Amino acid sequence: MLFQNRRDILEMLKSGKISVEEAEEQLDALEAIGQERQLLVGAALASKGYFYSEAEAGLSAVAKQNNVQLLIEHAWWHLDTQMQQLDKLLQQELDALLISPVDSKNIVPAIRSANEKDIPVFTMDTTAEGGQIVAHIASDNEGGGEALALYLADLLDGKASIGIVDEIPKVTSTIERIKGFENTLAQFPEMKIAVKVDVPRTASSTELMESMLNEHPDINAIFGVTARVESGIMSAIQTMRREDIAVVCFDLLPQMMRSIEEEGPLKAVIKQCPREIGSMAMRTILKYLRGEAIFVPLKIELFTGVI
Repeated sequence: MLFQNRRDILEMLKSGKISVEEAEEQLDALEAIGQERQLLVGAALASKGYFYSEAEAGLSAVAKQNNVQLLIEHAWWHLDTQMQQLDKLLQQELDALLISPVDSKNIVPAIRSANEKDIPVFTMDTTAEGGQIVAHIASDNEGGGEALALYLADLLDGKASIGIVDEIPKVTSTIERIKGFENTLAQFPEMKIAVKVDVPRTASSTELMESMLNEHPDINAIFGVTARVESGIMSAIQTMRREDIAVVCFDLLPQMMRSIEEEGPLKAVIKQCPREIGSMAMRTILKYLRGEAIFVPLKIELFTGVI
């Protein structure tokens, strides 16, 4: 019997079901054939905004180069939708499953279902709070939060009243960004967090931002934990004529570049590399399925002025 890919052979060897000699014969046979069967990978993405569209492009390019069939679903930040999509994907004979959870806690049952089917699970951008995950591919979110806190401390001479604007439901990426931000602010006694506001992912943040500024008029800095809240923050600042507020944000979108160049309230943004993250996610999946070692290099880049 000829196994269909390197991973099957190596797992059989590891479990003792075949000998080293048999494994070598199987690997030689695969090499002689010249190619393995087409792999089938499912991808359940949180949405299809700028970040995930770029990540999908990276995934798809590497999949095409390696003759991988890629089944992609987009949940548009709805947990029920993503759970239904995962249920559908798990009906397929998947070789691997990639998930960008819309809810890091409540996605766990779906991951455990994949585990029970012996489908290796990978996460990208956001990860989960449970279940067995082979690898997580993302930006250094905690490091990005640290960098923005240091930037604000330098910009405002170590003294500020800060509002933090996040989204719900919670995901690990934003939790890590806030952790890095808050841990770094602890070094500066006069950099105080005045309020934290959570915005539903499918709602506008403008009204909540206006309420925040009315209730905390002393705020002179805001940390927007995601790109989606940036427009609401900037709209509220403009409406209330609070251009004195320094805004820092995570995830540079194309339209933000002009705001930075104009030297308005938006002072600094962490630039992620979503296409590279998508490419690395697919390469990591392929390495695992082929029995190779996994190494995931990550990087972030801070923009603080004219680009």
